[in-house]
Amino acid sequence: MACLFLHNGSGNLSHNYRATTVAWLQRHLNSNSHIAICAKLSELYSLILTGMEKKKCLEQCFKQFDSDKLSVQIPWLCAYLATQPSVNFTAEEINGIKVRLVNIIETLSGQQYFEAACGSLAELLRRSVFGLNETEKTILVSSVSDNQFSSLCELLGKIAASRKDILTSKMKELAVKCLGFLSLHSSSTVLYEKILVQLFACGEIAAQPELQFIVGNALFDAAFGESSPSRRNIFVETEEYFLERNLSITKLDSIEKRIANLLEILMNIKLRHANRHLRQAALIWLFTLMKRCVVTKLNCIMDNLGSIQHAFINGLTETNEFSQEVASEGLGVIFELGSEEQKKVMVEELVNTLSTGRKRLDPIAPNTRLFAKDELGTTPTGENLTTYQELCNLATDLNQPDLIYNTIMQQAESLMEPYLAQLVPKLYRYRYDPDLKVQGAMRSIWQAVTVSKKSVTEEYANAIFDELLSTLTDPQWRIRESSCLALADLLSGYCTDKITERFGQLFEILYRVQDDVKESVRIAAGRALSSLIKITVRKCSSVNGAKATQLLGMVLPIIIEKGVGSSIKINKMLSLNIIMDIVKEAGLTLQEHINIIVPCLLDSLSEEESTFLNYLAARSSLDELEVLDSARMSVAHSSPMMSTLRYIVPCINDSVFNTLGDKLIEQLRSSVGVTTRTGACQFIIDLCLQRQQLMMSYKMVRVLLNGLNDRNPVIKKQFSSCLSYLLPFSSKREANRVLDYIKQKLRNEQDKEKMTVLHLMRALSRNTEILSDSLSAVVPFIFLYKCQEVAKNDEAGKRNLEMWDELWSELVPDTSSAMRLYRKEMIEVALVTLNTSSIFAIKAQAAKVLATVAESGVLNDDVDYAELLYDNLTSALHGRIWDGKEKLIEAISALLRSAGKNLALKWNEATIETKFLPLWEQCSKKSEKYNGEAILCAAMFCEMTAYNKIAQQVMSSNSDETTSEVSSVNHPKTYDYLIKIVPAIAHLLLSFDGAELFDRIEQVVALLKSNIFWKVKQALIIELPYFIQKCASHADFTTLFLAVSSLLTENDISQRRTFAQQCCFVLEYIVKRAQNKECILSLHKHTNIMETLKKATIVKSSALLDNLLKCE
Repeated sequence: MACLFLHNGSGNLSHNYRATTVAWLQRHLNSNSHIAICAKLSELYSLILTGMEKKKCLEQCFKQFDSDKLSVQIPWLCAYLATQPSVNFTAEEINGIKVRLVNIIETLSGQQYFEAACGSLAELLRRSVFGLNETEKTILVSSVSDNQFSSLCELLGKIAASRKDILTSKMKELAVKCLGFLSLHSSSTVLYEKILVQLFACGEIAAQPELQFIVGNALFDAAFGESSPSRRNIFVETEEYFLERNLSITKLDSIEKRIANLLEILMNIKLRHANRHLRQAALIWLFTLMKRCVVTKLNCIMDNLGSIQHAFINGLTETNEFSQEVASEGLGVIFELGSEEQKKVMVEELVNTLSTGRKRLDPIAPNTRLFAKDELGTTPTGENLTTYQELCNLATDLNQPDLIYNTIMQQAESLMEPYLAQLVPKLYRYRYDPDLKVQGAMRSIWQAVTVSKKSVTEEYANAIFDELLSTLTDPQWRIRESSCLALADLLSGYCTDKITERFGQLFEILYRVQDDVKESVRIAAGRALSSLIKITVRKCSSVNGAKATQLLGMVLPIIIEKGVGSSIKINKMLSLNIIMDIVKEAGLTLQEHINIIVPCLLDSLSEEESTFLNYLAARSSLDELEVLDSARMSVAHSSPMMSTLRYIVPCINDSVFNTLGDKLIEQLRSSVGVTTRTGACQFIIDLCLQRQQLMMSYKMVRVLLNGLNDRNPVIKKQFSSCLSYLLPFSSKREANRVLDYIKQKLRNEQDKEKMTVLHLMRALSRNTEILSDSLSAVVPFIFLYKCQEVAKNDEAGKRNLEMWDELWSELVPDTSSAMRLYRKEMIEVALVTLNTSSIFAIKAQAAKVLATVAESGVLNDDVDYAELLYDNLTSALHGRIWDGKEKLIEAISALLRSAGKNLALKWNEATIETKFLPLWEQCSKKSEKYNGEAILCAAMFCEMTAYNKIAQQVMSSNSDETTSEVSSVNHPKTYDYLIKIVPAIAHLLLSFDGAELFDRIEQVVALLKSNIFWKVKQALIIELPYFIQKCASHADFTTLFLAVSSLLTENDISQRRTFAQQCCFVLEYIVKRAQNKECILSLHKHTNIMETLKKATIVKSSALLDNLLKCE
């Protein structure tokens, strides 16, 4: 609208349109209090008015100035009315406006009026000189005294540098503009310098970058006086047009002097000042001056481009990031000003400075603060610290993110060509700076650098790698992080042979960076390592042949020593993964390095276990520890490390195994970890399964045998399993050594030793035939331990017994066949154990073995051997009674049952008495348990030999004991003893016949009718069917029948149904013998017996009555 009004003039607009516009502007001016809007409306209003209307409007404004009610638009209207072209205002009127505006400023009355007054004064000073002729201009200048000028300068300077909150940034900026427009070409040096003093003072307050840019423009305006392009009419004049009309040679000389003076002050004083705020402000002023002077290209600037460049380069060393950005932008500005030769020199200087670094020249006092709050450089470790050595100092966000190099590259690509080797490596890294703003700017620079060289990364890959390798351990975290990220991308796309040669060194450095104090650096290092691992695995593939082998030789020692051997868990895990990936890809190229890989992976089985497992192991019982170790072994054998070891097995040849075998032996012998030793065993098993020819020439049996002495049962099991696979490839001598070990341990009475050999034999029985030739030596021992007795609550003992049973089932087809084949060996082992063992439980086991062999009937046809066994058993009866000695008696009983008849045929009466004597001696022992078993055995002896004399002896003793015990029927222990020995009566009866048998039966009847405890009677009743069935005499069982019938009726009434049923069985056996005419049963005198039996419930359900009627 302003351009439209200026172009057409107020007279060219139609009356109605002009009137409508004027009314609209007046209405909005009077109703709006917003300062910026009022300013623009006032400018438009002043443009549309005619000359007379402007004079009239100014008079009205003066009246309002003098009244108490001043509107916000009045100062703006005065300023714009006084500065419009083609308006003949006098110097006096303009001075009046200025005085009124200064008065408002001095009184600081109201924020709105104050800001409007400052803005209006700046506009009045900016354009007022162009509306006056030379005479009026002289009058205007001379109307202000030096004191008034100084006072005004001080007032404006106070406002600009004030730290009061009531003064807004806009007020300060307007005050600075006023100071700049106060200067004229005709101003004295003193007055000009006063303006500079006030402007320079603005730089000493806390950093206000926006204000300092206004101060820089004000310095330029002050130096250029009326010739400053800032004073142009922005609607109708360009800067070039304005300078052409207002910049004469005389004025140019004055400006040259002023600018030269400003440069000297800024570069030699202000930029070297100890006050960091002033240095930052000076950088902004210098940058603004250079940017404003681009159009004029003053000689004082063109001749000092080098010095100005140095000033900006020094500005890059500032710790404040904004200062660095301004300095970098300033470098771009002066580069545009230079000639081709100057540009070449400046580029060389800049590259050298940024590449090698430059020391800061600013003085630092003891009380100098280097960093402000929230500025970079907050920690000694480099936190947020950027220096000019990093190109990230060149990033700027003033107007655009482009940096100095962007400008340089666009204008002087040929000049930069010689320096690409220096700059490209650094620029490549800076593209990955943690600061996203810097990162984006650096990518822009990189595009400018590589716009004409698409393969620049490939061309400088080695140089980039050298740069990154040197900065991976830089003290500053930003550099370390960016180096890692840059390295990750470089390796992914541009890995040259020269880079590959330094992979070992690179692995070592990255392992260190993996442990960086800063998390983001550790993450970046992880990315770099990931890229390095991928390229390493790819280059170690078997398709690369000799190169892969060479690379493995460089990296594997570092990976194992610095990675797997590291105390940092992430490095250990990463290194193990590297090795496992390499093994899967390398194939036969791995052969030269198997000797270091295998021990490493085996050790890792233990090292990578959770520490919680060790915690549990330290607090577990022996049984719990075995379960835990078994679980650990199972997990280790299914682990990735063990799977990797299986990949290695096919690659092992004779030359490799010659060295590897020694290392495996060392692992078996001295490794601390359970899983490492068991893993080594499993690895040897895999070798036995896949590389049998290797195992035939290497001896490990002795080491594995020694390992069986370990305290850990899991290790013993695994070593046993390994031996079972290894023995088929071992020599006969080695096999014999194992067999000798087995035989030696089988004779050991310690449970741990027996369990060791049990695990070994179980493994051997499953995997080899080595035991088939030595069954006669081991089977007796296996059967011996198979016969052990286990307590009900002994779970471990039950498991062990089950394993012995399983081993027995695996080695022999069935027990009866084994006894026929190995009876002599079994008896020999049992007898030796019986006579030599000091452990009663083992003696009892041996006795049980002999009892089992005897019961099997394998000695029926070998009377001499049976007699030898009997003599050995009775010989063993001598001495004290020990726990389980009754097993010996049981063995003798079993032998008598199976071979007693044959022995009796061989023995005469004298021999029988001699053979019986040791047994008879045992019958008088005080131990009731043992004594009872001896009496039963003696009864069995009497039955088998049918020798009446000794039977009478035993019977008499038994009757006496029974009779004596009846008197103490309330003694529980007595009942148990009687229950034990009463069954012997049934066996003793078989030794009598005729009248003597009748007398003995009467004794039995008397016992059954006595008041003795009913369970004693039950014990006898249970055994009577045996006597009735075996009895060879035609005896009279009538009294026995009546006594048992009475017991049946009594127990049926007492609800002892089991006892009554057993009595019924006895009666049925008697009736059966009577039916067969094998005994006498006369019941005709006892007719009531039938009626009594009929009432018994048990009898009703049996065939007793029917058979009895038939018998009658």
